Amino acid sequence: MKQILLLLVFFLSAATVSGGMTEQAVRDDPPMPQLARVFENKMAEISAVKALIVKQTNRFRQEQGFAPVEPNKALNKTSQHFADFLARTKKYGHTADGRLPSERAQAQGYQYCIISENIAYQFRSEGFSTEELAKILVTGWKKSPEHRKNMVDPGVTEIGVGVARDPASGRYFAVQMFGRPKSMGIRFQLANKSGQTVYYTLRNRESSGEYSLPPRVIQTHERCLPTTLELSDPEMKTTVPDGTRYTVGSGKKGELTLTTGSLRDRGRP
Repeated sequence: MKQILLLLVFFLSAATVSGGMTEQAVRDDPPMPQLARVFENKMAEISAVKALIVKQTNRFRQEQGFAPVEPNKALNKTSQHFADFLARTKKYGHTADGRLPSERAQAQGYQYCIISENIAYQFRSEGFSTEELAKILVTGWKKSPEHRKNMVDPGVTEIGVGVARDPASGRYFAVQMFGRPKSMGIRFQLANKSGQTVYYTLRNRESSGEYSLPPRVIQTHERCLPTTLELSDPEMKTTVPDGTRYTVGSGKKGELTLTTGSLRDRGRP
């Protein structure tokens, strides 16, 4: 009876850049093990693997209660170029080419509010069918907390996927990028017509800040991440829609009031 040695290797890593302002630390990944080439009797079809990764990722997002993400040409190009680089050079890590994920995306013309990246490599001595490879990659990312966080990020709206194979070793390299374009940033205003200083807090998933607004002043804020506005007087806590203008005024008894309008309403405070 002919015996076949089956070897399976799977490694993954995640990095996130949020808000277009801060870089989270990116871990230096260990070098890949040297593997002897074993004859593969299966070969995945790369373009179909990429399509299945998008489909399975969106199914997972919807199962978790999040909106699906749309493929983006610039993110697809960024992901594929990096996957090709990893397969060609046999280097591995989010900075393997000397750049951050956000820098690679910007080089392809993607102006971002949020960028996150999942990478992985996969090897099996007998190879993979198309469906097997996509499922193993997506399942591995789902089971890892940092990768899962990127996959179900409610702030991202777009996706790019790249997959490449090193013909010398048979390794498959996969890159999955998520983004929220700068054009989807949130812009809003607070106008103070009350005659007294107003205090408020802005919060998002990464930070919070406290602000004071003197009388007869309009303050404009721009945020990439979904943001919550909190006022203690009048008491209010709400997620801020893009293009909103909040006006603080005074009631008949001197109490503070709050009205909501549109930035198209350009009246002076």
